[in-house]
Amino acid sequence: MVKLYILINRVLDASFSPFAGLDPLWPLAVWSVIMGVIAMVIYKYTSNQGGIKDAKEKIKGHFYEVWLFIDDAPVIVAAQGRIMWNALRYFLYAVPPLAVMIVLFFPLFANLETRYASRPVKPGDEVMVKVRLAGQFEGWRDAVKLEPPPGVSMVGYPVRFIRKTMESQGAREQSRDYEVDYKLRPETAGSHPLKFTVQGRQFTVPLVAGDHYGVRVPPYESAGLGLALLYPPAVGVPADSRVAAIQITYPEADFPWLGLNTWWVWPFLVISMIAAFAVKGVLKVEF
Repeated sequence: MVKLYILINRVLDASFSPFAGLDPLWPLAVWSVIMGVIAMVIYKYTSNQGGIKDAKEKIKGHFYEVWLFIDDAPVIVAAQGRIMWNALRYFLYAVPPLAVMIVLFFPLFANLETRYASRPVKPGDEVMVKVRLAGQFEGWRDAVKLEPPPGVSMVGYPVRFIRKTMESQGAREQSRDYEVDYKLRPETAGSHPLKFTVQGRQFTVPLVAGDHYGVRVPPYESAGLGLALLYPPAVGVPADSRVAAIQITYPEADFPWLGLNTWWVWPFLVISMIAAFAVKGVLKVEF
């Protein structure tokens, strides 16, 4: 499943390649428009259009009822109850298409999060790379090795430790994480393959360095599906490597939009909603 998810994200990555070097708003705007139009199509064919129209008309009718009989308390109370009932109907009719959209759009949202919520490490800056093991095994402290590629230097020595998670009152240990941390310094821009060896099992993880914002920089590489879904990996960690996850602490970033630095989701939502309402009449969608 993780391999399929990696393939989906590689296809999404390829769709961004024509926009390389452009302002990050361009690819985000294109995908926002595409998603807005697709959302309207999904909404039309997965929702009860007749039921939505009926619920909306009845809500408006009962609002008029409240206004016309403003001095009749029993009528107003009854009308308000019918407004709430039809509002609930409207919500229930909207749930199925929203559920379909979440499932279909989730890979894109996760891809965009790893693309715009963080940025590559600038050449000359230091970055922490954390290797979290799936559990303890004999000789674990010496079993994890990292070979930096040309253009990346190691700062100091690796730190090996056990992180204990305690219960709220600190009375009992809840879990343990076995971790090996490396501090690296990329000297040149580009995607640098970090070569890991864990108990003889070798694999590589990319470290992305550069000054360009909008390049996808997965902060986690994991063999577990849960973490991989939230942070789509670029290559994936072998399931038999005894590694739970590799975290690269890329710098956090904000999306530049209208002179502000904000979360990329806000311009995405604004542009996609404009696109959706622009085609609403053409597609004859009851929304």
